[in-house]
Amino acid sequence: MELEFFDSKDGEKTVKVNGIFLHSPYSPKKEACRFADSQNCPFFPDFIVITEPALSYSVSALKEKFQGVKIAAIRYTNFFDDYNSCLDFVFYYKGIGSIQNQLQAYFTEDKLFSVFFISWKPSEKAFEKENTQVWKEIKASLDFAKTLLVTRQFFEKKWLINTVNFIKYSKNFYSINKSNLPLLITASGPSLEENLGTIKELENHCLIISLSSALPVLLSNDIIPDFCMTSDGGYWAKEHLKKLKKHNIPLAIANEACCQKSFLQNLPLIPLCYSDGLSKKIYTLSNLPFTQAQRNGTISGTALELALEITSEKIYFFGLDLAETEGFQHSQPNELETAGQVFDNRLNTKEKRLARQTFKNASLEIYKKWFQDKKIPENKIFRVISENFRKNRLGQIKDISPEDFSLRADSIIKSGQVKNREKIFTKINIPSQRNLSKIRDFISTNSESRDWKKALFPLDYTALLHNPANQEISAKLQKENSRLKEKLQKILNDE
Repeated sequence: MELEFFDSKDGEKTVKVNGIFLHSPYSPKKEACRFADSQNCPFFPDFIVITEPALSYSVSALKEKFQGVKIAAIRYTNFFDDYNSCLDFVFYYKGIGSIQNQLQAYFTEDKLFSVFFISWKPSEKAFEKENTQVWKEIKASLDFAKTLLVTRQFFEKKWLINTVNFIKYSKNFYSINKSNLPLLITASGPSLEENLGTIKELENHCLIISLSSALPVLLSNDIIPDFCMTSDGGYWAKEHLKKLKKHNIPLAIANEACCQKSFLQNLPLIPLCYSDGLSKKIYTLSNLPFTQAQRNGTISGTALELALEITSEKIYFFGLDLAETEGFQHSQPNELETAGQVFDNRLNTKEKRLARQTFKNASLEIYKKWFQDKKIPENKIFRVISENFRKNRLGQIKDISPEDFSLRADSIIKSGQVKNREKIFTKINIPSQRNLSKIRDFISTNSESRDWKKALFPLDYTALLHNPANQEISAKLQKENSRLKEKLQKILNDE
């Protein structure tokens, strides 16, 4: 790259890259002011990100026009680092994917839509390859953020409704006692099936947590876990819990999870509550006890965080494949597979349905990355999986074969440690008054507030910030909010 610095006609520094002027050879500051004046943002941004502003004349001009707004640069090179002092923060292009990763790490999905992205036009020609790729990644970041907002708008309302249902109907609360027993976590990946025999042998010697989708597999093999765990807010989560009708297995359940009313009223419950969100505020008002849970894209991650809190011994994961595979994507039997096969026919065959599940799954990539980035104690957590199923690595989690685990199981059994189920849990006395009146008052007082709408309708709220005059979105948000309030009040007032 050929870089030339020299003085402009006005005596200000200017620069060429590969023979292309990045600033006016006459008056760079006036050029920057004209550039800033030409920028018309349809909303008032919280941040401005400008791609390769070179000597940063445009930054001062933009700060004058958009007062109080934080301004960042995406640098295509570090040759202009001496001109970073006027910037609030800087991103660097370091190859394909680097800018998308940096933007998603720095901004939440809400904040990303409060960013005004601007291109310094001369850099588009001087850094043509880098510029094309960076703007592709800016678009990809915004598309991904929109997907997250759509997902949140779908789930946030469900999470709040589930929380109010939980407060209203849950009865039998327990806490989990600390243990010095090894702990097994069963997820529902296909590799679970190759370890069921060994898990059965350890049933009386280890703590066993069954994630909800793995529960039918364990029960069909006469394995009774110490407790089942669910955190999914979608209605389909209830399908996995059906088998609990015939078993009095304790259920570790997040306040936002979807669960049958009868289970909330009758099963032993280990209440879990996340540390953030509107649901946490409302749950706290109820005065009900809970164990702190870590929010995670996958219940496997939440289960791992909980397991680290309750045992001082080693933790073994089963069925944590986190990879697409031919055939069934879950160990069998699986409640969603049972429900799905009802609709199989000659035109929409079982083979076609299963084939669709083998396509690359973005969610699995997110879950896998969380485990890969997780910092864990050395020689503490293991994934039991054979070479036949192993298609990835999970960071510091060590993979061991079923044969290796079988040898470890023999040692565990020979150690003489035997589980006492009666000492795993402690009954919690819960308050007779659940402060439902406080929750009603909170909803009445806050349901028209900006924070309420931003939390529960993030996509529509963001769209209105960008276009406050859009009456269609405004009316839609108001209608959905009214429906939600009616539903919450109906639950709270139900006798």
